[in-house]
This record gives sequence, C-alpha cells and structure tokens, in this order.
Amino acid sequence: MIARLALALVLVAGLAHAQTTFSVMVNGTTFQVDRYTPAGAGPFPLVALGHGFSNSKDNVRGLAQALQSDGAVVVAPQFPAGSGDHARNALVLLAAVDATVTAGLGDAQRLAFGGHSAGALAAFLAAAQRPLTRAVVLLDPVDSNGLGAAQVANVMAPTLFEFAPPQMCNTQNNTVPWFTSKQGLKGRFNVPMANHCDPQEPSNSLCTLGCSFATWNMARSGVYKRYARAFFGQFLLGNGGCVESMAVADAANGTIDQVTMSLGSMCSADGGMGGGSAGGGAAGGASAGGAAAGGSAAGGAAAGGSAAGGAAAGGRAGGTAGGSAVAGGSAAGGSTAGGTASAGGTASAGGSAQGGGSVSGACSPLTCTGCCNGLLCVPSSEQTCGMNGGACAICGSGQLCESGRCTATPAPGCGCGSTSELGALVLVMLLGLSRRRR
Repeated sequence: MIARLALALVLVAGLAHAQTTFSVMVNGTTFQVDRYTPAGAGPFPLVALGHGFSNSKDNVRGLAQALQSDGAVVVAPQFPAGSGDHARNALVLLAAVDATVTAGLGDAQRLAFGGHSAGALAAFLAAAQRPLTRAVVLLDPVDSNGLGAAQVANVMAPTLFEFAPPQMCNTQNNTVPWFTSKQGLKGRFNVPMANHCDPQEPSNSLCTLGCSFATWNMARSGVYKRYARAFFGQFLLGNGGCVESMAVADAANGTIDQVTMSLGSMCSADGGMGGGSAGGGAAGGASAGGAAAGGSAAGGAAAGGSAAGGAAAGGRAGGTAGGSAVAGGSAAGGSTAGGTASAGGTASAGGSAQGGGSVSGACSPLTCTGCCNGLLCVPSSEQTCGMNGGACAICGSGQLCESGRCTATPAPGCGCGSTSELGALVLVMLLGLSRRRR
C-alpha cells in the first residue's frame, strides 16, 4: 500500500513538471504550442520563446527545459515553415501567453520573451505590445524590412542581445542598430567562432545545411543558454543571476567579445540581485552605498557601486544610474557613490593594489590627467595604455600613450577621454596578471 502511494506521488509530480502541447488560433489559423510547466502550483513567471525561420519549436527545447527547471513556465509555438509573416508570429506568441495566463499557469505581471533569429524578431515585436514585459533575450536576431527597428522605442524591458559573427543566414547583423538606439537597460556580446545555428538546442540539418554547412557546437550553444538563463534569472525570476559578473570573466578568457553591458546596479555583493561583483562576490558582503567593513576580496562594491566620479580598479567606469561595481571592488582611496572604501584593504582584479602598478591616484577616466590604465591614472613614466576605438587599450612593447593614442616615442602625458565600461575592467585584470608574471 505504501509502495503504491509512493508511486502515485511520483507520477503526480512528473505530471506537474511536464511538457504538454496545446493549440491557439490566430487570424483563423491554428498553431501548436509546447508548454513546459515547472512543479508546484502556478501562476509562474512566464517566458515565450520563438524559433528561427522555417525551423521548429523543438530547437528551443534545451533553453525551455532549463528555464522550466529554474521555475518559469515556458511556451514555444510552432510557426509555419517558410512564413515571413513576423507580425503574425508575434501574435501567436501573445496568444500562447494569454492562454497560459487564462489557464492559471502564467503570471501576466511576470512576463518575458526570447527567441532565435526570426523568432527573436517575433519576440521583440511581441514585447513591444506588452508594456509589463520584464526581460527580452535575443539569440542572434535578424530584422526583416525594418519591422523590429520600427518598434525599438516601444520595447522598454531590459534586453540582452547575444550575437554570432556575421555569416550566412545573418550576414549583416542587421539588429545591431536596435541595440544602439534602444533606451533603458541593455547588454550585448558576441560569441567568437559561433555560427547562426549555435544558439539552438538542439539544432537541425535544415539550419546547419542552410547556413552554409555550419557545424553546431554544444559548448558554444551552452554559452548562449547560460546567458539567457542568467538574464531571465536576473530580471524575471530573481534567482540570483548576474550577467555583468559572468561577462567580465568570460570576456577575460575569450569566451565572449564585443561586450557592452548597461544593466544598472542589479547585482549584489554575493553575485545575486542588487549590486555587483564578479569572481564570487565580496568577502563578508558589501552594503549598498559603500563597501562593508569586511572589505572586498576580488569581489565588489555593492549597490552603491562606482559613480561617474569613479571607484578605482574594479569599479565600473562612468557608472550608470547608481552604478554597479563588477570584477573588483573599490581600491584603497577610491570613492563609491554613497560610502567609503572598504575597510578590509585594497582589492583589485589582479590581487595586488591597483593591478600591480604604481599610480597617481584613483580617478574617473573622464577626469584623468595621466594615461588611462583601466580606471587608474598612471604617471607619464609608467604609461602603458592608449585609447583605441573609445576603449582603453594596452600599448605594444616600447610604446607610450600620447593624447590617448599609442606612440613609439615617450610623451609628456596623455588624457583618457571616455572609456568602454567593460573593456576597461578586463584590461585592468589582464594588466595586473601580466605584471605579476614578470
């Protein structure tokens, strides 16, 4: 009797944590929708995912199942093969969302959209019609006849753009202007060596053969999924995701490049919501407005973050509203937006004070009078970086920095201008490591 009861409970639990299929009707046509429901009682945070052109709802199954395990109910409709009616596909996503809300499984107040390729366009168009959208994740998105570009102003939710290098099936990366003109919180990166099919899981021959015999790679696919989960976790699920921290580490090791993160101060000192640190968070925790008495150890300042006035190595250059410190924390003497530097000692990405080099003091890149070395002012005698493409860049051997550019001859000094937020942080880390090896 007890054994039968246990088996019944297992079966009930399995049904509660299930993938089911239902149908919706849009403009007189019926569409099949896969729904991935987590265990427990709803309504759950709700994510709608769109698959790529002429592909299958099965191609977003890996991400859907991951989000299901994270606590979201996920809907993934099947769009017609060969259909370029992206506006209609957006309506199908919305119909799947509404049916799930009506069924008591989805929460209309906790809603997010995502998609791959043309499915990302459909997701973007759907988000433009739902002001309560909490997050949008676009996997190598492709625009069509400017449909998405026309809706950029209507998508105010935090949005993550995950690109592959331009190639067959997305030769123009024509959604980059979406990122440039989008207001509000946003982030973007590129996965080196990836192809247009890599964001799928699983992929299929229709995509790989159609995209110039591309080879789907599980590791690269995993990068796209990991960031999608973290982004939805950070802005929809509140489960401790921290995209900024991941991006600092992955940019340093070459997993991603072309990184820009303007996500506010959403990561806390322990790597979760609220403030921000890469590399595992501050030891002992950090309080909003200033680093805690325990000090940060390769962690970070908390929600106060670095303001435009600048924390030193580890703080984010320029700060966004309130700032968010990542990959480091405020160094000794560096100011934070609302408090004092950490009492526990200096902390930089490289482990030694200010990345290992002598400096003329912590300052903002916008007010730096020496060479911009990440986020620090370096005297003329120790100039090691220049301004290339708007970001601090380490000069080559024997070169110095003059007017923000690398030169072959010594220069009396160099200014910083502006700096790329994440690029500066990564360079501080690399510079600190290189000096420690000498």
